[in-house]
Amino acid sequence: MINKEEVERIASLIKLEVTPEEVDSLQSHFNKILGYFELLGKLPLDNVDPFTGDEDTVCPMREDAVSEWDDRETLRELETFNEENYFEVPSILGEDN
Repeated sequence: MINKEEVERIASLIKLEVTPEEVDSLQSHFNKILGYFELLGKLPLDNVDPFTGDEDTVCPMREDAVSEWDDRETLRELETFNEENYFEVPSILGEDN
């Protein structure tokens, strides 16, 4: 089971600020998840081959076809482009370029 200190440690590792109420909620969610994994760990899988599957299932095949798509205006409505027509995305590393 996960305690509050472990929840706070996990939050700090992923740079997530959490309130005491959120710590309680996260602790409950984490413990439910771990409880589910414990339940799964009790399943009798000794005679189950992990590499077997439904051998009758056939993956649908489709033809690989090259097609042209040049609807930049639709993309411009959704995202930010710079002058060179590249997407501008926010930095995730804290560095401004």
